[in-house]
Amino acid sequence: MTKLIAFGDSIFAGWDGHVNLPHDRRIPETIGKINNWDVTNNSIGGTQFSGNNSFDRFTAETNFFAYDAVLVGYGVNDWCYPPGGLNDERGYIQQGIDNIHNTNAKIPILFELPTQDFRKGSTSLDDKNSRGWTQSQLCDLIAEVATKNGCKYYDWRTNPLITLANHTITLGDGEVHPTQEIMDKMAQRLAPVLKSMVSESS
Repeated sequence: MTKLIAFGDSIFAGWDGHVNLPHDRRIPETIGKINNWDVTNNSIGGTQFSGNNSFDRFTAETNFFAYDAVLVGYGVNDWCYPPGGLNDERGYIQQGIDNIHNTNAKIPILFELPTQDFRKGSTSLDDKNSRGWTQSQLCDLIAEVATKNGCKYYDWRTNPLITLANHTITLGDGEVHPTQEIMDKMAQRLAPVLKSMVSESS
């Protein structure tokens, strides 16, 4: 059976803004049910590409030879609580990819770009955070680093599930955490992308 490992923040960890959803209803596990895959979900609320609990740290502690695909879903906390500039973000993302490739150079990696965050009074993907960069700039950066390293990415901006017009009903807290219905739709979008990636790599 195909084995998927996922890394992410509270969105992948199943927090809907009010409660922690059952593990089998979280986005990575729902992808597993759709594709009939085994899933290891290492997502933890509040995490980022950087910091003490982070993409670069978690990937350094994982043997990716045991898996067939990687799903990565960070970014909202990086934008909302930025530890530095975009060049810092670039370094953290690159280090995580390097860590993965150190134990499995050919494993397919999918970066799920962050969905729109309405915290800090934000109403646009072009609103700047305290470090002076925007959600769109972060999405562009993740896509750039992913492509440079032969990874894939999924960009919600081309056909968003969460928008300014609907965020009060698509987000459980109205700010950043999707409802169960939206998480299910996210999994439905991501599952075939991952399945295709694994097929291409085999």
